[in-house]
Amino acid sequence: MKNCHLALYSAATVSLMIVASVASADETQQLYNNSRNQLGLIKYCVEQGHLNDDTIKTYQNIVSILPTSASTTEGDEYEAEGAKGNSFDGSSSVSMEAIAQGTGMTVADRCGSFEALTKQ
Repeated sequence: MKNCHLALYSAATVSLMIVASVASADETQQLYNNSRNQLGLIKYCVEQGHLNDDTIKTYQNIVSILPTSASTTEGDEYEAEGAKGNSFDGSSSVSMEAIAQGTGMTVADRCGSFEALTKQ
């Protein structure tokens, strides 16, 4: 009986570890996708003349060290939305203009916050 309990405990522990790693993988993917969206937003800011190309390179280096899944297709979609000036969460997007206006900032101010992020 003791061996049966030990086996059940071991199986439950392994199951919990698998569930935890799946949640962690989802969180890691979301972090990667959000970072790719920010990279796209930085590209948008450069295109609008609010940032210089060095900010893109710096942020690309940050994104390159993040763990990724085998496919970067989702990240590509997030970055493409950002490059259009949209903050994207996977199902809906909000323009930089709307975000800036909603926070009492200008788009240039909002772009400046990305530059500050790369200098931390």
